[in-house]
Amino acid sequence: MVETGNREIVEKFFQALNAHDWESMERFLDAEYVWEMPQSGERIRGLANNRTTNENYPGLPNVKTHRITGSPDKWVTTPSFTILKVTGTGDDYTTESVATYPDGSVWHAVHFALPRRKDPPPRRLLRGRPGGS
Repeated sequence: MVETGNREIVEKFFQALNAHDWESMERFLDAEYVWEMPQSGERIRGLANNRTTNENYPGLPNVKTHRITGSPDKWVTTPSFTILKVTGTGDDYTTESVATYPDGSVWHAVHFALPRRKDPPPRRLLRGRPGGS
């Protein structure tokens, strides 16, 4: 069985987000998922609340991710020739995106995805309009 790498998971997450495919998006999220937006103080806890927010949001943006940074997947071979994936703090990923809303407004967004950690929360979003407004 081939395991999906963290970078591919991040890419597929944003593809599902743009397609409004909440079911596919949820496959990549922990049941205790938390989405934090520190600039506004918003915090959405759990898959059901996240889906409800997305399904009822008036005019979701199209998100174009321009850069994904994070550690590549690493593998080692044990003395008995078993192949193991190495995981650790290098599993954190950052994406830089531009979100364009239906009204034409454009926001720059930075997402912090922490795939294998429960604390801090698995996804944080910082966003701002061009020019700092």
